[in-house]
Amino acid sequence: MAQASGAGDPALGAAVFKKCQSCHQVGDRAKNRVGPQLNDIIGRTAGGLAGAKYSKSMIQAGKDGLVWTEEERAKSKFYYAQPVYSNGTTKRSHR
Repeated sequence: MAQASGAGDPALGAAVFKKCQSCHQVGDRAKNRVGPQLNDIIGRTAGGLAGAKYSKSMIQAGKDGLVWTEEERAKSKFYYAQPVYSNGTTKRSHR
């Protein structure tokens, strides 16, 4: 599995991910759940992981050229309360 880029804080990341783990998994045994598994998300076309279920809007975002980069991930605000790319998805606000 590819490591996340940057010099992040693993403890903070684990704490933040607790809000995500009801829908997403990471790690060697990660599986798709309500949301796709997040291994190797950087470089992945939005809505493009085989076997994962996506909203029409996320699939369209991928067709329109959205590829997850560190910049897009930060801009998406999926980790925050005002998602930019999640209109029409089942993503919950985590405020």
